[in-house]
Amino acid sequence: MDKNIYSRLLKYTFKHKGLFSLSIIGFFIFAAADISAVEWLKRVISYINNSNQSELLSPISLALFLLVVSVLRGIGFYMGNFFMANVGLKVVHNLREELISSLIYQPMSFFDMASKGEIVNRIIFTTNQITGAATNALKILAKEGLLLIGLFVYLLYLSWKLTVVVLVITPLIAVVVSFAGKRMRRVARKIQEIMGLVTQVSNEIATGAREIKSFNNEDGEKDRFKRANDENLKQNLKMESTLNLSTPLIQVFVAFSLALMSYLALSNLDELNLPSESFVAFFTAAGLMARPIRQLSNLNAVIQRGLAAAEDIFNTIDSYPEDHESGIKLQQTLEGNVEIENVSFSYLEHSDPVLKEISISAKKGETIALVGRSGSGKSTIVNLLNRFYDSFEGKITIDGYDIRKINLKDLREAISYVSQDPVLFNDTIRNNITYGLKEVTEKAIYEAAKDANAYEFITNLPDGFDTIIGDDGVLLSGGEKQRVAIARALLKKSSILIFDEATSALDNESEKAIQTAIEKASKDKTTFIIAHRLSSVEKADKICVIEDGRITQMGKHDDLMEQQGLYNKLQGKGQEKIEKETPKIEKVLPEVYVEKLGFWDRVGILNILLMPISLLYWLSISIKDLFNRRQISSVDEVPVIVVGNVSAGGNGKTPLVSQIAKDLRTVGYRPTIVLRGYKGNFNGTVELNDDSDAKHVGDEAIFHYNRGFPVVVDRDRARAVSYAQRNINTDIVISDDGLQHHGLRRDFEIIVEDSKRDFGNGLFIPAGPLRDKKERIYKTDLFLYSGRNKDNVDFFELEPASWVNIKTGDEFEIEDYPFGTSANLISGIAKPERFLNSVSNLGISCEHKFFPDHYYFSENDIKFDFKRAILMTEKDAVRMDKKLIQKNMWFLKMKVKLNVNITKLITDKLNERKL
Repeated sequence: MDKNIYSRLLKYTFKHKGLFSLSIIGFFIFAAADISAVEWLKRVISYINNSNQSELLSPISLALFLLVVSVLRGIGFYMGNFFMANVGLKVVHNLREELISSLIYQPMSFFDMASKGEIVNRIIFTTNQITGAATNALKILAKEGLLLIGLFVYLLYLSWKLTVVVLVITPLIAVVVSFAGKRMRRVARKIQEIMGLVTQVSNEIATGAREIKSFNNEDGEKDRFKRANDENLKQNLKMESTLNLSTPLIQVFVAFSLALMSYLALSNLDELNLPSESFVAFFTAAGLMARPIRQLSNLNAVIQRGLAAAEDIFNTIDSYPEDHESGIKLQQTLEGNVEIENVSFSYLEHSDPVLKEISISAKKGETIALVGRSGSGKSTIVNLLNRFYDSFEGKITIDGYDIRKINLKDLREAISYVSQDPVLFNDTIRNNITYGLKEVTEKAIYEAAKDANAYEFITNLPDGFDTIIGDDGVLLSGGEKQRVAIARALLKKSSILIFDEATSALDNESEKAIQTAIEKASKDKTTFIIAHRLSSVEKADKICVIEDGRITQMGKHDDLMEQQGLYNKLQGKGQEKIEKETPKIEKVLPEVYVEKLGFWDRVGILNILLMPISLLYWLSISIKDLFNRRQISSVDEVPVIVVGNVSAGGNGKTPLVSQIAKDLRTVGYRPTIVLRGYKGNFNGTVELNDDSDAKHVGDEAIFHYNRGFPVVVDRDRARAVSYAQRNINTDIVISDDGLQHHGLRRDFEIIVEDSKRDFGNGLFIPAGPLRDKKERIYKTDLFLYSGRNKDNVDFFELEPASWVNIKTGDEFEIEDYPFGTSANLISGIAKPERFLNSVSNLGISCEHKFFPDHYYFSENDIKFDFKRAILMTEKDAVRMDKKLIQKNMWFLKMKVKLNVNITKLITDKLNERKL
């Protein structure tokens, strides 16, 4: 495979044979000059040693010889490097043109799968890397190879016996180069991928500046870039490590060869019969061989970088583009009679269809409206009409022609498309309106702008139609951008118009003007309108209501309003009729679910009766504090971080521990988590594996293990730490809980409390929640509130991060709502009402069931009146029996937001301990 890629790459180089040949000639002169310099040294020594000199060894001839050698060396250096660089730049230039030619004709599925950053990275960064294999490698090979061969021949001329020693190191160098080459190729591929991610993040930061600042997420974006940049640094360091290890090894082999030659030469002077000038010249030439050998040993790294880049580029170039040449060439413009017959479509093979047996008929001059909820498949229908995707079942025809048989250019010539978020180019408004059109009159441009209600604002701009509008029209408002895009579509004079939420960014007054323009432009054209504002589709000839990829209603506005279906519901009219006929899904949750005051949060008769037992508990911990001191790990022991709480009850400690472990791993530590495995039925010490389950080791242990950390459970946490130190490749241990475990050593201690409840009624167990003295928080390394507190002390918050399907593991953004906006909810955690509040604040209506903390669910627990998605917390998910898990079960993954850099506090203290 490497040979095929390299031979293909070299074809681009050898397209410039003349320049390449001049470069080789230059390097030949350069090598000859370097060897001649050694010969000059030999003759100078010979001149000094001999009293009778010929004219060839006169001072003037030796001086002129050195001058000529220096001039020729300079000429050779310039010719070799300049002409080879010329070839390299032209190779990159040609490859970029070929890459763009391939990219621009790729189908939409290609752009769906590849990020913008990856594409830009291929064009800018990856193509530059190719010069390494295409020209730089050849330059090194020619320049250093010719010099090495010349020096070797010169050594044979001086003494063939000593020269044979050089051949001893050849197999050793070959082994090192082979090993290093394979590793560098793997690392080079990884560098290409990571640079694509770096480019993508950089591009998103540049284009999303408004959103970043609006949401105060500068720190988040900085961290996202840092992660990508750190990985890039890591891979480049691997490359440099391999390169800088192989080079000194080869130099050692060369030095060994020279040492061996010097020993043989000095111990056999009489047998070798070498004059002093030849002896000096021999070892001078042998010493000069070190540089070309070193450069040639680095050659493999240069080639492997280039081959990794070439493989990426050629894979893109070889991708199957859209076919713009074949198909029926239309002799006249299509009229616009569209028939969509039983069309089904999936974006990915073997995935659920997005469209299911869609059939729509549209005659010339008709306006078809597609309405429905987001994600129902409306935009997919018009995407297929444009042939952005070809892999659909069924048939789509225009004027009787199957669109898959029409020439693609002719088909798209007949369609004008305006999307919800149109792309404008960093050019003048005039050029954006006439985009893709060759011959357009000024009058036609002005009329299109007037019809799109854009003429007035354009003429008020400083340069009118010649105003540069910036990257993606950044200098225009959203409504102005939309109107320029509509003007562009109207100017195209197509027989089919598609408006995909084209008026969504306009105010009511502008929308009415645009609607008038669309109605005017649509008189003799077939028009498809996708809209959420149903006022914009009321005059359509045919309205198709799409639900879950199917057409459930079709007709005119008045007819659909008489029906009891989704269209009526979307209009917000006739709601009472619908509710009478439709099972009612009650929104159980008010906007804020009020937490009930718990037993430990108040002082009542029962609390007072229990206070004597609380007094005994207080006395026992006081005695323990008196006789037990905090143990610190020795330098030879693995440091221990303890995260615990003074009060009993849920406070977000478990996800905090997971976040601390994640952050420590990011800065280079290998953390292991230990805990007591609450409510587990295990005995002794257990290290978790893939077969561990929550009933055996507790739900918190599985929670941490599922997040990718080594976990050890033992009711004796000190013994768990000892086990981790002996059996796991770890350099730091985090104890989830263990504040009151006095036998557990601790190098950094964190106490966490709930900001809402604080310390409850301030009483000790069992009358209150305290299991340690409140004063303990002043003796710890860090005290945190879970949630913001009025005292403005250090705190952390739990925020929704993503939805995760329990059965498949698929993860979705929080805004995606993969299961809809209504669901059933179960929860068995300490504060389930907070989970319910979090889900409600995301706009999801829920019927819920609460269970005790650490509860294991049964089949009856997941039964609800209405069959909908079942939501739960991440800790609930690990307690769900695998036999009960269904496709519609999801957990809400939470992320920890800190206002203090815990990692820095920990590492600073550990570094102080080392000192």
